[in-house]
Amino acid sequence: MELRERQQLHRGGRATRYQAPQLMTAWDTLYRALREPLSGVCYRLDSELRRVRVDGSEVTGEFADGYTAQGNFLVGADGIGSATRGLLDPGRRPAYAGYVAWRGLEPESSLPADLLALLVGRFTFFGSARLRPVAAPDDRRPYGVDRRCRWNSPPHTASGTSKAFADAAGLAAAMRGWTPGQDLPAGRLADWERERLSYLVALSRAGIDLANRSTLGTANGCRFFVSARHA
Repeated sequence: MELRERQQLHRGGRATRYQAPQLMTAWDTLYRALREPLSGVCYRLDSELRRVRVDGSEVTGEFADGYTAQGNFLVGADGIGSATRGLLDPGRRPAYAGYVAWRGLEPESSLPADLLALLVGRFTFFGSARLRPVAAPDDRRPYGVDRRCRWNSPPHTASGTSKAFADAAGLAAAMRGWTPGQDLPAGRLADWERERLSYLVALSRAGIDLANRSTLGTANGCRFFVSARHA
């Protein structure tokens, strides 16, 4: 799906918009695109990796159901909670960044026509942070809780899928021409790792810059778009 704009919805019906073409897809579409080329290849579901053994130039993965797999190298492409990383480097654990994202799905067919016209083709934001008094009815008593920012802009660029694809493409390029029985191309793998880390650092810095410039979740959190047109 192609989106044309980004917009911020304001109380009273006004919308602030700017051009930001981007392509969106669904996880099931992405999954099928990756899965279909693997037809006929061993692909096992519900397989928990329990142990990794390295013996010379071979590596063996042992799974909870007793299945084992051997190869010349192991790629642990299993996400932020990687079981592979936990087995190979148990001292390294991902740190919680301190924010959550609430997500939901609504069938497009259930939306009124005017709301659908407002949203289709646009990446939409709403509900930026404001300080509001809370009035409790007579039969309720408010109580203090730790202050939380109701809306923030975490310092990231929502690039998880593109980073994963870039990792896979870079690894494939580094391994091109290699065949089992040969030594692994250590030099090309080191170059790939160095380029990958350089890209990830640059991407992280870009995310921090976006968060700072948007000012969402900061004391000056009213400004959102630097250049915008009003509808």
